[in-house]
Amino acid sequence: METLKKLTPAETLLLRDQSKVILKDLLKYTLIDLIIKKVLIVEEEEEQSHPNNPVRSVSYVKVGPNYKSYTFKRHELVFANPFLGNDEIRILFRHLIKMGFENAAGLKLFVFERIVKSKEMEGMLKTSWFNKLFVYINLSDKGDIKSKKVQDELKELEKTLASIIKKEPEQGKDIVTALAGNIFLLEGFDYKLLEKIDSEMAEEMKKQKDSSGDYGCAGCYIYFDSYSSSFDSEASSFDSGGDSGCGGTSGCSGCSGCGGCGGCG
Repeated sequence: METLKKLTPAETLLLRDQSKVILKDLLKYTLIDLIIKKVLIVEEEEEQSHPNNPVRSVSYVKVGPNYKSYTFKRHELVFANPFLGNDEIRILFRHLIKMGFENAAGLKLFVFERIVKSKEMEGMLKTSWFNKLFVYINLSDKGDIKSKKVQDELKELEKTLASIIKKEPEQGKDIVTALAGNIFLLEGFDYKLLEKIDSEMAEEMKKQKDSSGDYGCAGCYIYFDSYSSSFDSEASSFDSGGDSGCGGTSGCSGCSGCGGCGGCG
């Protein structure tokens, strides 16, 4: 697990799936990873636009307790930058997804100008003009070695993690915490096993919570299906699949743009 715990889900996906990877998945797992790490948190509210209209549940995203201390990688900034300089705001979940697609500016720029710029991904992809022009994601020799490590670690966890959580819950919790959003890339894993870990984290958060108020869900693992389906539903409106320039809907003009911030890894 030494390789996986240093990677974000987007980096893991790129190394595992290479040219099969799609922008929607890279963005979805990036956002969910930030929520799991308490960099961002989700709040649910009941709202009624008019007395005659039904009450509906609305999801808002705001900065979490780890936002200010977190060292962002360049690809994570597509979701972090909208809060830059205004960490008191709340953004509708669906609006933040739209901002993420706009700031990502297409698969080509998101991969070659963001994901591969991290320390962990340096030299992992071939970055010739041909690769960039046709968004041909091909691993270098160094990347092939790391990809094999990633796939071996994922397969090992798929075989052993469920048993570890049942028999050695403390060790299981440590593994799940270290994996963060990568936990959701395990095939065939029963995420119901994470409910106990979620409840334990909730108790710990209650002990640590200060007067600033609610930190949202504790581990958030049990909400993965909800977050994932919501993201997929909203993304269908924003994912144009374009890879030229700033692609997407309105380019990089809004939502704090695509610029960096202090602490970009």
